[in-house]
Order: sequence, then structure tokens, then C-alpha cells
Amino acid sequence: MPEISRFFGIIIRMYYRDHMPPHFHAHYGEYQVEITIETLEILKGKLPQRLIGRGHVTSNLSNPSSHWSKKMNKVVSVKPLENYLLEIEFADGLRKVIDIRPFIGKGISAALTDESYFRQVGLEDGGGIAWPNGYDFCPNFLRDDVPTVNAVKA
Repeated sequence: MPEISRFFGIIIRMYYRDHMPPHFHAHYGEYQVEITIETLEILKGKLPQRLIGRGHVTSNLSNPSSHWSKKMNKVVSVKPLENYLLEIEFADGLRKVIDIRPFIGKGISAALTDESYFRQVGLEDGGGIAWPNGYDFCPNFLRDDVPTVNAVKA
């Protein structure tokens, strides 16, 4: 599930082609909740009251509806290279090489510091990339927010 934000130990995620109404998932330790984008009402699950009451979840998001309505730029191929670089091609033909070292090393991503495990990257159903342990990247994040190390000629 692509991550769109992380703050105060809360992880905000959205699924590509998830059910209506438009919503996001907030994870905090063992707590999980689905919250509507339009009204910020809880659809399912619960979070500790101290997080909801202080507005931590809703005040730290920058326009979540833009993530829901934005077309996903599906990754069609991914090739691991040396030094934790990935060569990625998107459905629209854009190809780029990115460095994921800034995104690995702690928690679930610690496994990727083993280069043989890093090389097990693959495509996921939502159009992004993922590893066997579930660590994944949203295709729009890869395309729009992760800097290009090298442009790849088609």
C-alpha cells in the first residue's frame, strides 16, 4: 500500500483503486483506521483518542484528495542496479534511474540493506514496486518525488 505521509508515528496510506468513498488509511502501532477525505469521518477502525482529539491525523495531511484523484503512473519494469539504484520505466514511457538509499535502513526497510534482498524488487498490483516483505513504493512518488540520478535513453 503506497505511503503518502508519516508523522508522530502515524503512517498514512492509500490504495490504488480502493473502494468508495474516497478515503485514506491511518496506522499507528496496532491501531488502524479508514478516514473519509471529504468529511474526515472514521469509516472503520479506531485510533487512540489523544491522536484524534488533537487533530494529529487530519492537520498533518496536505490535501489528501489530490492523492485520491491523481492518475497513477504505473511502473511497467524495474531493474535493480549496483549501489541501491533502480532503473524504472513507467507506462507513459518515462525511464529513470533512482537511488533508494535515503529510504532504507530502518524498520521494514532494514532488510533492503542486504544487497541480495534488495535485488528481489518486483512490480506490485497497484502499479508500484515492492519487496517480498511488503515494503513498497507508490508509482507517483517514484515518478514525481524521487530525484532522477541518471536519465535513461529510450
